[in-house]
Amino acid sequence: MTPPAWYAPALAALLALGAGCEGSIVAPPRTPSTPQRPGTSELPPADIGPTWLRQLNASEYLATTRELFGAVPPDLAGLLPTPLQAGGFDNNAEVIGLSDAALVAYQAAAERLSQFVTEHPQRLAALFPCAAPTPRAECVRAFGRTFGRRAFRRPLSPDELDALVALAAARPEDDVRALLEGLLLSPSFLFRVEREVDHLSPYELATRLSFLVLGRGPSSALLDRAEAGALSTPEGLAAEATRLLEEAEAEDALARFAGQWLQVPRVRYAERSPTAYPRWTPAARAAAEAELELVVRTQLQAHAPFFEVLTSPVGFVNADLAPLYGVTPPASGFEKRQWPSDSPRGGLLTLAGTLASTAKLEVTAPITRGLYVRMALMCEPFSVPANVPPLPASDAGALTERERLAQHRAAPACAACHAKLEPLGFALSRYDTIGVYRETDARGAPIDDRGSFSGFDEVDFRGPKELSAQLERSPAVAACAVRHFVRFATGRLDRPGDERLIAELAREVFQAGDARLQTLLVRFVQTDTFRHRRAPGATE
Repeated sequence: MTPPAWYAPALAALLALGAGCEGSIVAPPRTPSTPQRPGTSELPPADIGPTWLRQLNASEYLATTRELFGAVPPDLAGLLPTPLQAGGFDNNAEVIGLSDAALVAYQAAAERLSQFVTEHPQRLAALFPCAAPTPRAECVRAFGRTFGRRAFRRPLSPDELDALVALAAARPEDDVRALLEGLLLSPSFLFRVEREVDHLSPYELATRLSFLVLGRGPSSALLDRAEAGALSTPEGLAAEATRLLEEAEAEDALARFAGQWLQVPRVRYAERSPTAYPRWTPAARAAAEAELELVVRTQLQAHAPFFEVLTSPVGFVNADLAPLYGVTPPASGFEKRQWPSDSPRGGLLTLAGTLASTAKLEVTAPITRGLYVRMALMCEPFSVPANVPPLPASDAGALTERERLAQHRAAPACAACHAKLEPLGFALSRYDTIGVYRETDARGAPIDDRGSFSGFDEVDFRGPKELSAQLERSPAVAACAVRHFVRFATGRLDRPGDERLIAELAREVFQAGDARLQTLLVRFVQTDTFRHRRAPGATE
């Protein structure tokens, strides 16, 4: 499949635009910048991080085309490029690029979508109502203008509209299909183009807001409200974000953020020997991932402080997970369980998906479980120093896991990092590598799940529930959650200039008592970082 001749130069111009340059082959209409009062954030504009040209990732592509067409073919997801991740998220513009293979994939997706719509009479009639005596050419132009505004998330320029109409005229037997393919392959659809520097245009604000709250492009109604000035103030953005949060897609977008932040997708890679762990079947692994997703959604649906996910007694069990938890399976599907206070379950760190994805193949690995707490929940960076000696063998004499790791920490190169990791991981030692609860280790010795953690009012703890209670009220965890959200919302890794914003949001939202992700989102859209744009390189 070969892309249209206009595609390469148009893409090159838009990529230059994303780096702060002006111009494009077919220039989008420029909207005069509306003078805007300073945002409610105290961040000076110079501290706003760079804005990269953001390409739609697979989930955004699917959600956006579903909003445009009402339905998409079931095989569409399989045609899209494999998502890349940076900083834990699959929407990072610093790593998502339009390679030749990705372009071929998007062309296949555009052809499949346009075929899906135009070869179904009812779908085509709903999308493209054209009745006599209106000439066909007028219908095509009107459709290009109205549908193009939705696809490009702004009004088309006269030249853009003429180019689309010419594509349709060149294929009169399937003119609508040709026009749709042109729209879906355009860089103005595949990328979230922002031409304004500093103050964003109303359409650009609407696009940012819709992708953040709903995970897709804006509806015609939101573009209309933006055009009318509804998003021109921080208060207007907050009101619109609050309204959009009531839509069903908002839960999907927030759940995607929370799931990637908490590393839920890692569960699908937690493979174990079927001989050593016969209960850890592919179905059990999929169920463990699904349980984590259900727990996250339950917390969002309750509009409760999100950090309660660390201590909440809510879980979900099906026939595949029940053997791991030692409970009676439900008759069918997943069943919500309220774990009693004396149960070993209760909270994120006690769920099979978290435990399996943070352990090693055959051992519980207090190091990697402690690393998960430090990096995912505390945002503490860790790197392995050079010349680190290997761990003593797990079968080394009569050593317990604690003794074996204590021997490793005796090496000066190991002491500093391991002193921060293992005391956290020891709290999870009563769960084996697939999350099954146990009272004794593989040698039959009683398990010691005491731990310690500097930086908390209560330094010592026993087991995951006491550890989780400390994490739930930790200012460091609150700041880490905000840091991850800023990465997700801006589509880039955080920069030094973001530090004041992160501290401000953590203080105003989580530490002020309203620790809901919905509140964090509404507060974020009022900041200068959301409302303004700086080109990459301008502040770095």
